[in-house]
Amino acid sequence: MKKLFLALAMTMMVGSVATVFATEAPTFDIEDAEGTTKVTYSVSDSYTITIPSEFSLETTAVEKDISASGVFIANAKKLQVTIAGKNCVDGAWYIVDESAGNSANKFEYMIKDDQDVEVQNNGVILEVEAGNNETVTESLSFELVDSVTKAGTYSDLLTFTAAVVNN
Repeated sequence: MKKLFLALAMTMMVGSVATVFATEAPTFDIEDAEGTTKVTYSVSDSYTITIPSEFSLETTAVEKDISASGVFIANAKKLQVTIAGKNCVDGAWYIVDESAGNSANKFEYMIKDDQDVEVQNNGVILEVEAGNNETVTESLSFELVDSVTKAGTYSDLLTFTAAVVNN
């Protein structure tokens, strides 16, 4: 009897295991079958702005390039790069001898774009429309307005700001 009970228990276990793994594949009427798949591709806003790290303002005009490359931005947007000067006062750009301790040792300079138009403080110097991932370059010309007549080390700190704005 013990053997019969053991054989019966083993059969029931095998039968239940087999039942657990047995599934029926769903059936579809081929005319009513439909399914969807969502396809996505995501690109984050990105760009690279190249600006000069430092340069010397000589007695003649100095040209420097500012460029944007790898620009990936959303539709109906544009990348704008602006320029601002630490020593810009009332629309005039100045190099200042900081070691002198006063603003008397300052000389005016100007910045012009590649169309020879004077650039204003916080002015837009470069724009790239969405969909243009080619390198875009703007040449800026830096030129002294005043003649430097006093010894010293003169400088200005320019800040370039990039922003994605509505078109």
